[in-house]
Amino acid sequence: WFSHSFTHVAMSIYFCHQVEAIGEERQCVYTKIRWHPQYTLLALASKNVITGTDGRISVCHDEGELIEDMTIERSVLVEHLEWHPQKKLLASGWQNGVITISNINETEVHQQSSMHRASISTLQWSTEGGYLISS
Repeated sequence: WFSHSFTHVAMSIYFCHQVEAIGEERQCVYTKIRWHPQYTLLALASKNVITGTDGRISVCHDEGELIEDMTIERSVLVEHLEWHPQKKLLASGWQNGVITISNINETEVHQQSSMHRASISTLQWSTEGGYLISS
């Protein structure tokens, strides 16, 4: 017998929604998926199954609708995705050592020239989001 009571728990339940195709002409497979901790935003990293190297990041709402102008494509794979803890900013680490920061509100992408000589294996925002560490 197991009994558990929940009081004052705020929770959302998400039903299955198919994510919009990220390019009919492009055969891809999703490699990374990351929910935003506060907003109903989902970041999706994918790779082209034909070339195996072309990387893409798309952002969609909770019902699978893609956000226009928020797709980033590179000739290398996405290695890591990390949402800012409070803002609609997505940090992405790429196989070539480049880090991009996508501002979802402004539909802007800022690229940090590579300070890394190898693939980004870790991205982590500080608790309040003032710093981003990478390795």
